Amino acid sequence: IILHKLFIEQKSVQQTSRETYHSLQAIQRYISTFRQVLLCMQKGMTIEQIAFATDRTKRLIREYEQIIEEYKNGNYNMKQLLSSEPHIESNIESWVIEYAEKMELQKN
Repeated sequence: IILHKLFIEQKSVQQTSRETYHSLQAIQRYISTFRQVLLCMQKGMTIEQIAFATDRTKRLIREYEQIIEEYKNGNYNMKQLLSSEPHIESNIESWVIEYAEKMELQKN
């Protein structure tokens, strides 16, 4: 869900953090691990090799592999996903978004 929001929906890191209740550091870690796993997969490495190289569990690598396969099956450009940089909001952008969200809550 987090990677989808960042790479497919093109949401900012901060907006994704607010919507998923994950810290900015956690989201940065997800992005980094996703890219590492994708690169390793492109080099033909096994799950065991990827787990060792990234210092992650085999179970987690399988989850990332599943996400990557879903993106491939959805005809997403893997090179573009690998090179795209998720947007990081400026302080002003963050304030505007938070203000708009508060105003929307007050309407309801």
